[in-house]
Amino acid sequence: MNRISIVALVCLGLACSMGIQARDARTLITAGQKLAAKRSEMIQGTMVNVDRELMNSVAVNRDAELTVTLPVDGTNETVTLHRHDVLPLTSPVVIVTARGPERFSTRNIAVYRGSLPGQPLSLISLVVTPTTITGVIDAKGRRTLIGPSRTTKGEFVAATIDSRDATSKDFCHTADLDVPSHVLNAMNESIGKSMERVQANDTLVVEVAVEADYQVFTGMNSSVETATAYIAQLFSVASQVYERDLQTKLVLSYVRVWSVANDPYSDQAMVFSLIDPFKAYYRANMDTVKRDIAVLLTMRGPSGGIAGSIGGLCTPSGSFAVCDLDGQVQQLPTYSWDAMVVTHEIGHVCGGLHTQSCLWPGGPLDSCIASEDGQCVPWEETHPAVGTIMSYCHQTGTPTLFFHPRHKVVLRSNIEASSCVGARSVPMTNVLRGRLLHATTRQPISGVTLEIAGSNEDMMMRQPEPVGNRTSITDADGRFQFDGLGNGLMDVIIPGNYMVVPSSWLTLVNAYHISISEPLTEVEVLVSNAQSVTFDLDVDSTTTALKFILVNEDLPGFYVSLDLPKFVIDRLPLTQSLPPGQYTLLPFAIGRKFEPEQLTFTIPADRPADTVRMKVTKPSTSSALMQVAALSLFEDEQGIRSLSPNEPGRLLDYNSRALVNNVTSGPGSAFYKAVSPPRNTSPSFSIAIQHNLCRHQPTRSCTQTQ
Repeated sequence: MNRISIVALVCLGLACSMGIQARDARTLITAGQKLAAKRSEMIQGTMVNVDRELMNSVAVNRDAELTVTLPVDGTNETVTLHRHDVLPLTSPVVIVTARGPERFSTRNIAVYRGSLPGQPLSLISLVVTPTTITGVIDAKGRRTLIGPSRTTKGEFVAATIDSRDATSKDFCHTADLDVPSHVLNAMNESIGKSMERVQANDTLVVEVAVEADYQVFTGMNSSVETATAYIAQLFSVASQVYERDLQTKLVLSYVRVWSVANDPYSDQAMVFSLIDPFKAYYRANMDTVKRDIAVLLTMRGPSGGIAGSIGGLCTPSGSFAVCDLDGQVQQLPTYSWDAMVVTHEIGHVCGGLHTQSCLWPGGPLDSCIASEDGQCVPWEETHPAVGTIMSYCHQTGTPTLFFHPRHKVVLRSNIEASSCVGARSVPMTNVLRGRLLHATTRQPISGVTLEIAGSNEDMMMRQPEPVGNRTSITDADGRFQFDGLGNGLMDVIIPGNYMVVPSSWLTLVNAYHISISEPLTEVEVLVSNAQSVTFDLDVDSTTTALKFILVNEDLPGFYVSLDLPKFVIDRLPLTQSLPPGQYTLLPFAIGRKFEPEQLTFTIPADRPADTVRMKVTKPSTSSALMQVAALSLFEDEQGIRSLSPNEPGRLLDYNSRALVNNVTSGPGSAFYKAVSPPRNTSPSFSIAIQHNLCRHQPTRSCTQTQ
């Protein structure tokens, strides 16, 4: 009896110290003086008063339930929030100082979450420490941010903003900023519909290790507490999204913040070039850190982010992401996209493609920007829209913190199958059914043997391999079918005497790529006659990236700009299929010399082409020639073609300095060689494209795109 009583008292004492009680903290935050509105960015800021004694008490007690009044879009809303242990007390938080790494206690950082009354799809995150408060309320296309002012030390501000990026404000000025009710209803319904195959209460947990560089530390007022609190808030919001849409929790298993400038990430590097150094450093020095994915946070723009893979969750080289943060609340912020970029990049690692990808059956899931992985939506057909997490609708429309219903299926399936999270078998019952048609005549092509495989390359990882038939021969109507498919990206491999139209050139296989996310997917695969050609490039071992421009002189509009990353270079020679005709290949790489500088080759109609050979070496000088190409040109009354009516045979760079001179021109293109830039300067690389050759007249102008 006595033993039981003692144990009970100990447990009771521990529970009380963790704040099992509900606290009424409605006076924690109260509205203060309004700030001048930024009408051009649709922002209204308000100074807020914070009860500092109550703030300290909430942080120390870590109450399980908190009732607060929050400023939301010009009004005050009283809400009840629940503590969210996204950063457990057992997870190490390490601060790198001049003395070396030091442990930082998170005992007095309390994270709360919830939603607005009557708005179950809204998100609230509030982080309270003894010295600061940060908060986010996301609802109906509007976002309210709460936090310390960057312009006045010791003061706090709340600002309600449009959820779009400030860079997109000139594209859409819709008066009603609310997300349409039918979109909200569809999103609400999809939460249940897309999860029908997931067992009740079957919540998975993804452990996230976070690395915050010195720029994050200085961007957070050089405060360890502020930086740690902001990271906790960021992943609290992200976890709410993943729990709601994917039944997957995100938990911070390790956090490290660099409070000294000698972090291993170059200050001069763009965020997109940090992924490889981050992966290399973390794998070499942090391999014992408990994690399912590692995320590097920086503050350099914000420019966006980059994932280490698509679908590489739990893999040694693919489970990484880098995110460029916008940061804390300023006096009047322009856009807080941090939660969006974090959920987006982790979404890639969990298997998500962009919504604008042509790889989705039936085409892109939205058309906010021009399509990628093909040419199914050109720029002139784009229009603003309400977008989801994996979209680029922040550029022209309104983004929302929701995954598209198709993403819910693909991401959940990928997370379930990952070795460190779900480690379970996933259904392989999907069917792909289609027709193989000639792109020009739309006539069926029979007797063609097609193969199917998971699209697993260096960037694409863990795409499920089919368990059904791996080959299918098209019948008299061009029909084929593959069974036993999982959710993910598939390659329908095409024989070398055909080329998929439009071509996603420079993949490692000649294939039609398709994202499978439904029990039955039906497609039409358009192909043209082609022949294979092998590109054998003799590349020196220090070359990490190459760029090529490929133009078919016989096919108007056939223009391909190719980037060869290191993993493709390592797999050379590369065999591709191209339509018959004469081609010109123009190479480019900073600090590299090509022999020959450009070459012309022919694809015959009746046999594979001869191997195309080129040598790539590093020249003795530090500056190298650049090359640019124009696909179509202006033509004057005398038949002289140029890039512009006023600058015959010349192209201007972004600083309006003459950069290139005409080298040669073919029936449908002209190639230009750039003047060498001054030593130790970074050369720029420009491509001018005009899709329709037009005759310049005083009354007629032709729009040229850069």
